[in-house]
Amino acid sequence: MILKLIQQMQRKMPRRTIYFFSTLLVLYCSILILYSMSSLTSVDKKIDIISNISIISRNDSKPLERTKYSTIINRNNSQLLQRSESFAIISRNNSQSLDRTNTNTIISTNYSQSLNGTNQSIVQKETKYLLFMPHAGFTNQLIALKCAFNLAYATNRTLVLPPVLPHAPDIPELFAWGYSAAMDPPRAIDSVKTSAIRVADGAKFPSFTSIIDFALLKQHNGEDRVNFVDFPEFMNIFKDKYGPISKSILDQHFFSGNITETQKKMQATTSEKECLQLFEESFGQSEVAVIGSAFKISGKIKGPDFIKFFPPSYELSKVLKRVLTLLSTTYVGIHIRTKDIYIWAPEEIQPGCNNTDLKNAICKVMDDLEAQNVTSNETIYIGSNLPSIKTCFFAHMKNKKYSNVVTLNDLAKQDNKTYHLMKNVQSEKNTTSLIVDQLIFALSKRVILINAMPRGSTFQNVIKSRNSDQKRKELLIFIQNRTS
Repeated sequence: MILKLIQQMQRKMPRRTIYFFSTLLVLYCSILILYSMSSLTSVDKKIDIISNISIISRNDSKPLERTKYSTIINRNNSQLLQRSESFAIISRNNSQSLDRTNTNTIISTNYSQSLNGTNQSIVQKETKYLLFMPHAGFTNQLIALKCAFNLAYATNRTLVLPPVLPHAPDIPELFAWGYSAAMDPPRAIDSVKTSAIRVADGAKFPSFTSIIDFALLKQHNGEDRVNFVDFPEFMNIFKDKYGPISKSILDQHFFSGNITETQKKMQATTSEKECLQLFEESFGQSEVAVIGSAFKISGKIKGPDFIKFFPPSYELSKVLKRVLTLLSTTYVGIHIRTKDIYIWAPEEIQPGCNNTDLKNAICKVMDDLEAQNVTSNETIYIGSNLPSIKTCFFAHMKNKKYSNVVTLNDLAKQDNKTYHLMKNVQSEKNTTSLIVDQLIFALSKRVILINAMPRGSTFQNVIKSRNSDQKRKELLIFIQNRTS
């Protein structure tokens, strides 16, 4: 047929033109033949994959490296698959095992593929998250963080770090978050969703990462199983996946189930195993589990007790180092825990701090100072939940013996560097002061703790747990190394 066509062209065209078009025609036919042959050729060739991906071999399995884009060609056809932020893996064998990846989609075109001993045609894994909302003062927030940490540890979830709330009843000065006394699940869950919307809108965030070094916390506990993500980072991930944030989107994806009933059962049981079973029954399949207040399940689930030693962040370590430099090496730490009524209603404090409980507390401090042979020229570092504690201390001091009495507020006013270093810690001013106080008391070789409350003080319990010689030495070395 081709020869016949050429003969017809010879009768009607000049010879040069005929040669030109004949050459083009032969070239075109050659391309068609080569293309047909290539489609029949096996695709058992090395495939150059962008982003340096390890492909699973025919007879054994190798780990896959997570990349943004990956392409793998099926052995039995030439179809090209491309997926973003995941892996598309086409089965080459009847049974093939895969190592765990963060987010994988495994597809089998011709037969089932084995994953962890089960035959499935499609398997999808995704990161699961745990959200909670703290409440009350910083130490209670720290306890709630520990409870949430242990729950995330036990259920293999990524813990979303909530905002650091101001110490009640402080009025927020720097951040949009007010304090929360809500431990009942519905209100606590509403607080989580409200915080999520604020974060998504770009509100300035009081972060636990500005207080605790979470990377070193994991290293200190020798456990990499729990992952942390700060709330703003989590909301960016959430927005990338689900689009613009709205209450309806959060209601759809922030799963809380019947949390009131679940928490009641978790609180009632004395079995850690049963407590975890109750959680898994309610939240096991949910991507984002919202439990409200983690304080409710305090002591129910075992795990690393990082309250006894949480590594301060770089910003907080610099404040601590500066304060220690300003104090003498032999300073005496005094903390007096007074009734909450004096915080909520300062008018309840009588002139001259003549309330019986305040007077008795300060007299007890004086007796302890005498018993420890504290001299008049030694530095006394005093703190309390009562802002006017220094005034009350001087009002009831015997013989006005101690003159070198300072508070953290005094040091921040007298030393400009201390003031600016404290501002770098991303929490409310009073919360930062409370945390610095707690650690400075814990670092004192001589500390006097007076509790004028009818019940125990969680703030002072943390000081006691960190005030052993070993813990004090560990923290001092850490601060020195962290800031050098």
